[in-house]
Amino acid sequence: AEPVICFGGASQDNRELAEVQAKMRQVGADVRELASEKNAQIDQLKRLEKQYGEQVNALNAIKSEIKRQEQVLQDVRGKITATQQDIQTQRQGLEGLIKSAYVIGNQNGLNVLLNQRDPALSGRMLVYYDYIGKARLQKMQSIGDDLRSLRQLEAQKDTEAQLLQVSLEKKQQEADALLALKEQRQQLLARINNDFALK
Repeated sequence: AEPVICFGGASQDNRELAEVQAKMRQVGADVRELASEKNAQIDQLKRLEKQYGEQVNALNAIKSEIKRQEQVLQDVRGKITATQQDIQTQRQGLEGLIKSAYVIGNQNGLNVLLNQRDPALSGRMLVYYDYIGKARLQKMQSIGDDLRSLRQLEAQKDTEAQLLQVSLEKKQQEADALLALKEQRQQLLARINNDFALK
């Protein structure tokens, strides 16, 4: 018996070939879409990496500024303490001069001259009293200068403290922003790894 040629088999092969070709086209489209998505995610990751680096630099700059401001504030506080001590010393010196003037007698030195029988002694006492008077005036002027310096230093301290507070708040904001970027970066990396691991 002669073999029977079945034309239906060729039609079946053609359908299967068409299906394979369609699947190949779909796979090609999927690969192109996947590559495009991967490139977009990598670009986004690069942008995040750049932002992260800029944020780290900004945070480091603020930390350096805070360190400088803390040093300035510490220096001002040291000057305030030194000025307060100087005022105290000047006041003690002034009290000593006032006691010395009281011991001599009259504030204008007239009684010293009238009550002394020895003219040389009277002259020395008057010179001494004159010295006390000038020293008192100098002490009072020094105290006045120190008090003015103290007021300026206190104002400077307040200003520096306020600047430091602003910088500390800014540092916290930058740190929060950095943390948000870090979390966003980690999420994106996890998504990229997950997406491409499955595909």
